[in-house]
Amino acid sequence: MQGIPFVKMSGAGNDFIIVDNREGVLSKIKLGEFARGVCARRMSLGGDQLMIIEHPTTGGNFSMRTINVDGTEVKVCGNASRCVARYAYTRASPAPG
Repeated sequence: MQGIPFVKMSGAGNDFIIVDNREGVLSKIKLGEFARGVCARRMSLGGDQLMIIEHPTTGGNFSMRTINVDGTEVKVCGNASRCVARYAYTRASPAPG
């Protein structure tokens, strides 16, 4: 299995695993299961949430999904949003037009 590129970032005491999924690297993976595995502390990368960057849904260059350590998806997390914005500003290219 090919590795999944990721970045781990910290914001205000929380840490997040960020995966740019605009090319579909997670397309065959159950996200809840994946989040539980990679967010597990002392067993894997460890993190408070898995943040997934995807194609925009209503304008802009990207959208994001937030998956908690227990595998549930939530609407938003302020600290994680700041990290994703920083990631996008410094690394992510605009979505194809």
